[in-house]
Amino acid sequence: MNAPGHSAVAAEHWLPVHTALVQGLVHACNNRVAALSGITQLYEAQLSTSEEGMQQLGGEVERMRQLMAMFRLVSATGGSRREPARMGEALRSAAALLAYHLEARQAQFTAPEDSPDVEPVLLLTGDPLRFALLAYLAAAAGAGKGGGVTASVARVLDETLVTITAPGREADLRAREEFTALAQAAEREGGSLRSAPGPDGSVLLLLALPGLQKATARG
Repeated sequence: MNAPGHSAVAAEHWLPVHTALVQGLVHACNNRVAALSGITQLYEAQLSTSEEGMQQLGGEVERMRQLMAMFRLVSATGGSRREPARMGEALRSAAALLAYHLEARQAQFTAPEDSPDVEPVLLLTGDPLRFALLAYLAAAAGAGKGGGVTASVARVLDETLVTITAPGREADLRAREEFTALAQAAEREGGSLRSAPGPDGSVLLLLALPGLQKATARG
């Protein structure tokens, strides 16, 4: 079992992911600052009307709000208590975050909707997102530019099963540092990680975590 109050994802495994995401978000913020500067310059040069300027500013404010939400996601830390969380929600948040990842953003991530028959998992705050990010990043290596990476969540007996499907080879998937990190984190939580060849040259990443009842009984 993982130590109380400590993320199942080792710090040395999470740090490179966190750093890459923060760098991508900072890059996006710089783009927004440049856009705001451009809007101001156009207005000062009387090349846009006040109405056009306000409309453009409104769009930039909304984009900045979205960026702040992404910063809050990536900076969330684990507390001392475990809480029920839905992996479908974690996967959707991870897919949104990876749009800012300087390398992984080339892939196209599809996240599932929550199904009522799937049990939540019981993890520290922040760990569902970390698990989802590691799973996507491990599978995305073979996706290439514009490649599709899809996720699904299902209930299998007393476990919650996350399946990631992506183009690539099983050997390459298993060689990824993110795959190793995720396997170790899953084991700490009483779960498992495996891979399998998928249809049409794809590869499957299969992450199983105890459902809420099993996790609660585990203590």
